[in-house]
Amino acid sequence: RVQELFQRSHAAAKATKVMTMPKPRRRRRLLALALVVITPWSASACRWIAYLGKEEMSGEELLLHPDHNLVEMATTEEEPRLDACPGSRTSPRWNASQFALRNTEENLDGFGVTWYAEGSDFARRVRSGEPIVSQGGVPHELFRALFTATAPTFLAANNTCQSEDTLLGGGGESRRHVLKSTAILAHVRAASTGATTQTNAHPFTFNTLSWVHNGCIAGFEELIRRRRRNNNKTTTNLVAGETDSEWAGALFAENLRDFPRGPTYPLHSLKTAMRRTLREIAEVTSEVTNDASSLNFAVTDGKSLVVSRYRTSPSEDPPTLYFKPTYNEDHRVEAVTVASEPLDLDDLDDDLRGLAAWTLLGKDKLLSFSPEEGLAIECVDFGTHSACDDNIPAATATPHCGPKCGNLASSSSSSSSSSSS
Repeated sequence: RVQELFQRSHAAAKATKVMTMPKPRRRRRLLALALVVITPWSASACRWIAYLGKEEMSGEELLLHPDHNLVEMATTEEEPRLDACPGSRTSPRWNASQFALRNTEENLDGFGVTWYAEGSDFARRVRSGEPIVSQGGVPHELFRALFTATAPTFLAANNTCQSEDTLLGGGGESRRHVLKSTAILAHVRAASTGATTQTNAHPFTFNTLSWVHNGCIAGFEELIRRRRRNNNKTTTNLVAGETDSEWAGALFAENLRDFPRGPTYPLHSLKTAMRRTLREIAEVTSEVTNDASSLNFAVTDGKSLVVSRYRTSPSEDPPTLYFKPTYNEDHRVEAVTVASEPLDLDDLDDDLRGLAAWTLLGKDKLLSFSPEEGLAIECVDFGTHSACDDNIPAATATPHCGPKCGNLASSSSSSSSSSSS
């Protein structure tokens, strides 16, 4: 009941702003808000971007330079969210109203970024419970400061606000660092559980791990009760806020072999922990509710990346998630970017080469990557689902493309299939 009341008040607050919008956009937003009130557990989405590679990536190049960047994902002013997710309508489970619930147009309930500086095991982090962009379209000053090395950053060994100097035994203000790294996670939040505070903003950190989530966990209160009933301090001591996402990250850490001894972990251990986490959440969801959970997770220790796109119902799609491999001269994958929406979406007006590099990750799939072990994509099946979906090259199925897409289908398909297993 508390959850329902929260959703109703949250939707009412947003409706006031919606009524000032142009009529076509107003209709879409009011439909989405109505669905939020009717089905509170399903109405949750965020947007996130993850990068891991052999070479450092500039935060400005990843999060700000793309036409469809993190700010655009937080509030898509020009087009509905559907047009930002090419290939989504090809799903055999396509449902427009459910799609709107899980890929919301506004993600203005906080933001955050983690990255790993050279020589440091712990991620540096900046988070805020405020919108990443103002109503006037101006990015938040803290977000802008990330690209000028004027933002105060923190070594994030946990989800409290300990400064870098505190953790290192020093004193004074936290130091400033340029956002440039071989591993970056960034997130904009659409709140489902928990207040819009800095503590509840992603990414969450667990020792040397960084974690983000897009989706909502149905029945996660039962997950918490079981942990507390079993006096499981490994999980409960890692949680500082109120969100289902942070609890899921703590559960992952509990499932990770040798945590917290790290600081880094074998890629197969990270994948095993992710599978165990997905299975446990799926089992709890099915036992306590008829609703489904969306589990689009990403975790990194700075050296490896593991991502899931999963929904516990076999008849419903999770939020969208795309990946883009970067190849070296030997045609080996040396970096991977994963994002809720393609960052090169606005290349539709050009030759589509940018969009052709992106692929929609199939439902119920696990993506893993490290520069040493390469890129792998695997099905997640616990015996309750049919086979997972194929990956869909973004340029072959977008409604924008028309005849131009056909010229790119073969190249995009081959790059996707060569990295899948």
